[in-house]
Amino acid sequence: MGTGRMAETEKQRIERATAELFLVGYNARTHGTYVVERVADAPDVICRDATGALLQLEIVLLEDRPGDIKELLRKPDGRELERFLADMERVRRGGISVFDTIGSFGQGRDGGPGTVDTNLRQMLRSKILKDYGREVALVLRQTSPIPWDWDVVLDLKREVESLLQERRLKQHPFDRGIWIVARGEDGPTLQMVMPEQDRPSGSANA
Repeated sequence: MGTGRMAETEKQRIERATAELFLVGYNARTHGTYVVERVADAPDVICRDATGALLQLEIVLLEDRPGDIKELLRKPDGRELERFLADMERVRRGGISVFDTIGSFGQGRDGGPGTVDTNLRQMLRSKILKDYGREVALVLRQTSPIPWDWDVVLDLKREVESLLQERRLKQHPFDRGIWIVARGEDGPTLQMVMPEQDRPSGSANA
């Protein structure tokens, strides 16, 4: 039986690669033997261990600026160069700082949250309200080529807890935890945001 890789889109290949990176760290932490079985859709990747136990992964690619991933996945058509030149012209004229052309953490120039903080909050809000079923982990992958300073990233654990309280939900829908595959100085690193949790029968927020 084929693996289905020939039919995978570029986005699915990135999701598969993200899952494989995640499993290296996850298996090391849990003494597991999970491998990617196939790519799917909501959740994005289906994995199984040597005993056949299921682990499903919902993959989210974190971008520095809105539109970065879309630009990365589509075929080049000159827009990347146009975007770069336009940004540089605005920098030259003093309209923006060169730092506005990349993602930022913490507080932005307008006093509001930085680009990355805003993207993370928006993503969490969209994911927390969905129910992906059982045996599912949310895996966030940093796509920026520059290592992020995670000491100044918003406290994702507190953000999740705040969202649950705001929505009056008992727990988030990812019973296998919420994780970040980040770019470290020595290669990818796996960080746990929320631990695995038991789910009650029925809905994740019953």
